[in-house]
Amino acid sequence: MPELFHERLRRLRKQRGMKLKEVGGALNMTLSAVWAWEVGVNRVHHDQIAPLAAVFGVSADYLLTGREHPAHAALLAAVRAAGTRDVRLVALLERAE
Repeated sequence: MPELFHERLRRLRKQRGMKLKEVGGALNMTLSAVWAWEVGVNRVHHDQIAPLAAVFGVSADYLLTGREHPAHAALLAAVRAAGTRDVRLVALLERAE
């Protein structure tokens, strides 16, 4: 069975060793808002997709579908390899789609 969005969100957070509060803080959201996304009670607003993807260092495509957009996979890999955690840079790359 394919991984659902809220399951992917939780997995990404745990893989990166982040707490709900850390993700919320990076997005100026509350811990409870992030928790509600992770358990599927609430949906992430479309305005939060790119910043949320940037927090985890993945593309919006990956966050939404579980697959990287082929045209951006190499570029995002280079950004990750450089070790950047610059949320603005990754969000800019996401908007370039």
